[in-house]
Amino acid sequence: MKVLLINPPFEHTLNIGIDSELMEMAGCFPPMGLLYIAANLIKNGFTVKLFDCPVQNISHKDLENYVAEFNPQVVGITTFTTTMYDVLICAKNIKSFNKNIKIVLGGHHVYSYPELSATYPDVDFIIRGEAEYSFTELCIGLKNNCDLEELKNIKGLGFKQSSGVFLNPETAFITKVDELEFPARNLVNPKIYHSVFDTQESEISIISSRGCPFNCSFCFTPEKKYRSRSIENILDEITYLYREGFRKFFFFDDLFSINSQKIIDFSKAIIQSGMKIKWSFRGRIKSINEENIKIAKKAGLIRVQFGIETFDENVLNLCNKNLKKKEILRTLKLCKKFGIQTVGNFIIGLPGQTEDIVLNDLKIAMKSGLDFAEFNIFTPLPNTSAYNLALQKGIIKSDFWKQFAEDPLNNYSIFKMHYYTEYLSEERQFELCKFAFKKFYLRPVYVVRRLKTIRSFKQFVFHAKSAMKLLKFNPSK
Repeated sequence: MKVLLINPPFEHTLNIGIDSELMEMAGCFPPMGLLYIAANLIKNGFTVKLFDCPVQNISHKDLENYVAEFNPQVVGITTFTTTMYDVLICAKNIKSFNKNIKIVLGGHHVYSYPELSATYPDVDFIIRGEAEYSFTELCIGLKNNCDLEELKNIKGLGFKQSSGVFLNPETAFITKVDELEFPARNLVNPKIYHSVFDTQESEISIISSRGCPFNCSFCFTPEKKYRSRSIENILDEITYLYREGFRKFFFFDDLFSINSQKIIDFSKAIIQSGMKIKWSFRGRIKSINEENIKIAKKAGLIRVQFGIETFDENVLNLCNKNLKKKEILRTLKLCKKFGIQTVGNFIIGLPGQTEDIVLNDLKIAMKSGLDFAEFNIFTPLPNTSAYNLALQKGIIKSDFWKQFAEDPLNNYSIFKMHYYTEYLSEERQFELCKFAFKKFYLRPVYVVRRLKTIRSFKQFVFHAKSAMKLLKFNPSK
């Protein structure tokens, strides 16, 4: 049986205030979820293709031709609420080609709105949660011509039936993550992916853990239980990729360093292996100390990305970040001491955040030694406590995400993003975002510092293009 996995074209992505050119400059990363699903399908004997349409520049028309050429029996499409118009256009076009192809949706949107997702036209099934096993079970069932009653035991599965929507109440989450197949990276060309940092050599993404136990008010993580792969299992994957010629690795999981010991254990394993690699991760401020950052540097660590959000402790408390300004500055100073690059992610427009706080955040960020900073407009997302707070306070008048989700095809043209405007108007948030990017990156001392790091003409061209984009950067609602 042939199975096609799709990350749909982004031709009709909802405008939530993210500048497309700036996003392009920040880079693009492989669809790790789909690659994991593909690996388990291949293990079970299925013929699999994967189209990452936004990165491969595949339009809806192109996709129609590719589907006709491959002629799959099952198509799985990954979903975000912002991309649902394109998702449903994909489903419609595929069904127009062959109504017998089974369309399966998974991803964040399906988890947020499972019952609505199951009712969409041209959609046969949905799967909530981590779909490596559940999606494979569904494909096996379809291959064996199982009826709907026989499929109902599949975790996370949902579908339409005469009596309404069936949803298996047990969501699919995987506890034994070491048992998963390594991602089927051979289905995509790794060289088409890049980040703002890998201007000299390809950087390959790895996921070392799943879930996040923390409760940041602006974030929606379906599974709170943190499940880390063993150091041995992670090392096996890196060893395989090392033999394939890769030398630079980015841990793409939400939280590589849930504690300080994981950094030590991984670093020791890399040193003992004798592999000479460069690596980076997204981690917690509190997980960094002198002992682990020192050995991590020896093991090839070059960069850590932190979700700082703000330096204001009152706003941090409102966001459930459980973080102190002095802890942030201590960690940034420690990384600088050992020559580790730091990236700080900041949010503008959070609950409790005034203009003075935003400007003070920028001032501290510029003095903190951060190598890179990313400034984002706060986007109240469904199923987050911050979004619910905005609804309760009347800052956001109606549940606009659910209203859109009820009928994405018809509601797309009238969709309007709403922001948290208790202290800052929408217009002012966008003005501050533009100001922060330009102020941080275009100050002479920073430009000189970055120029000193250039080691190739390719790097020079990249930084020159980035500077031009920043000069033109004008985020719009």
